[in-house]
Amino acid sequence: MASFINSLVSGPGGIAMQGDGSGILQIQANNTPYITITPGAATNIVNIPTGVGGTPAFSAYKTASQTGISSNTWTKVTFPYTEFNLNNNFDTTNSRFLPTVAGYYQMNMSVYITSNTSATDLYMQAYKNGAGFSPKATYINFNSISTPTCTLTQSYLTYMNGTTDYLEVWMYTNATTNNTAHMSGTGFSGFLARAV
Repeated sequence: MASFINSLVSGPGGIAMQGDGSGILQIQANNTPYITITPGAATNIVNIPTGVGGTPAFSAYKTASQTGISSNTWTKVTFPYTEFNLNNNFDTTNSRFLPTVAGYYQMNMSVYITSNTSATDLYMQAYKNGAGFSPKATYINFNSISTPTCTLTQSYLTYMNGTTDYLEVWMYTNATTNNTAHMSGTGFSGFLARAV
């Protein structure tokens, strides 16, 4: 049991309060508990359910380089690990961010690319829901430079609906052999800037 403060929208409305002597305090809205404060031996423990006031944020990375990237085709950049994954919205299996809170998200991505043959074009692009969206692409044009090496970076703000929208990082090169996205200099991160 717990003492509670409850904001009601039905009946007489207003605030309802009840104490039970347990020392546990629960904050409710229309009879649904949202925050529980439990006194501990040394500190007070506050339990906030996932998705309630939670802020999705993540930082994903590689521990090995991604080799064998095909020429003249878009390839997803994989991120099998996270440094942190608040709200558990980054899927390391599919290397995608699928937030469960609707709002505007600040996103950051970078890919360190090398090739052993000449290339004129290197791209990195955010894919939203399985397709590239053109305002979110970074492009470098070489004048047929042999063994190109570069790091593409990008930061942007985008809206996510909190249910079905997801983001991935994809890359493209027209170099023909030994195309690699290296673990160093390659990353993907983001956080909720404003919920709606």
